[in-house]
Amino acid sequence: MVELVDYSSSEVGAWRKRRALYVTFTVVVTLIVAAAVVEALGGVPIYGVTTTEASQRGPGLEVTVRYAEVTRGQLDSPLDVQVTSASGFRAPIVVAVSAPYFDLFSVTAIRPQPTKETLDGSTWTLTFDPPDGNTFQVQWDLSARPVGWFARETGEVRVADGGPTPAVRFVTTVRP
Repeated sequence: MVELVDYSSSEVGAWRKRRALYVTFTVVVTLIVAAAVVEALGGVPIYGVTTTEASQRGPGLEVTVRYAEVTRGQLDSPLDVQVTSASGFRAPIVVAVSAPYFDLFSVTAIRPQPTKETLDGSTWTLTFDPPDGNTFQVQWDLSARPVGWFARETGEVRVADGGPTPAVRFVTTVRP
């Protein structure tokens, strides 16, 4: 004869909660592993840094900005500004960057070092000695600050060497 066991409703409720937890955990881990496989095999950047470029031409100058379009907290992220002048540089180069853009990052270094810099509430202005040749490049070593949710900031770079200032706008998103 089969004996029937009567489980109390609290035992059944605890068992259902545990089972729901196991199913949820399994689904989450499966999705994380699937995303890693998609990134590894398909080249779709899910976990890392996605970089891109934006350019603008002005009279006599071309400004190209390479930046992190998407990054994650604590990852190294590039910000490189390249200025090309067909006639070379005769005056100091002034690079003005929107200061709120750097709220997303910790700045660890600037190469080359500016000869002068000022910071007002909205703009970080750096002055560099004119380089030899027709190309000048400045690089910031940035590390994205950890965020609890998606953060997005628009940056703008203006470059002047005594003439009109072409502006390049770009947007970076920091994912958790």
